[in-house]
Amino acid sequence: MPSATAFNAAASSYDADASANLMMRWLRRESLRHLVKCFKEGDTVLEIGCGTGEEAIALARRGVRVIATDASPGMIKVVNDKLRGDVVLSERIRTQVLPAQQLATLLDVYGAASLDGAYSSLGALNCAPDLAGMAHTLATLVRPGGKLTISILNKYCLWETAWYVAALKPSLAFRRWSGHAQGTALPGGPSIDVFYWPVNQVEHTFKPHFRVDSRRALPWALLPTYASSFLKRRPRIFAALNRVERRTACTWPFYKLGDHVLIEMTRTKDFSA
Repeated sequence: MPSATAFNAAASSYDADASANLMMRWLRRESLRHLVKCFKEGDTVLEIGCGTGEEAIALARRGVRVIATDASPGMIKVVNDKLRGDVVLSERIRTQVLPAQQLATLLDVYGAASLDGAYSSLGALNCAPDLAGMAHTLATLVRPGGKLTISILNKYCLWETAWYVAALKPSLAFRRWSGHAQGTALPGGPSIDVFYWPVNQVEHTFKPHFRVDSRRALPWALLPTYASSFLKRRPRIFAALNRVERRTACTWPFYKLGDHVLIEMTRTKDFSA
């Protein structure tokens, strides 16, 4: 699988690269801030695209049990290395190499309506073309009243378009607009297919099974991660844009124009698998 190969190559340096990037640190912090509000001690939740396990470990430390899945064996190895020697975290986190397209296999292990929730952060679902099939599988796995939180790359990103238009790179400025483009896990690394959907389409896809509770941009006023160095050199601009972000990220149309959109949903009670 091309995406697994790409993220295998990125696995060993992923945390270090993220720590060095101002906006990646911001994204991780904001994503985790939301997750700890959604899931409580004693919950059993599924993570799709766990990467290096930062969110799974943070939730497990708060008493949440996490089934951490990723298509990349390299990423799962990094998670397992972090868990080694920690009995409590090892009991609370179960790792599995599993592409998002194969989530239905979890039904044989856990059964229908067995999970208190599920989440996927920062674009992992953009590597899976069949969003409708995934919505159906998640609806079957998550119990009525359970939470689903996803953050995916938006189809339209205001800053990305403006940034690359200014740089005279129209192919990059409008790359998301077709709904499908080539991306990389690392600069210069193997190419992967990335799929982009407008917010309305995402919500319509999940609507038969889930009720949308909230939406927010991640981010829209602040720049995307690849422009982080601009903000790192200008802390006052970062602080000002961050204030704008906090005041407007959950309002229309801004949540539709960010680099990512975070959507929180609740599994409805009237769905039958």
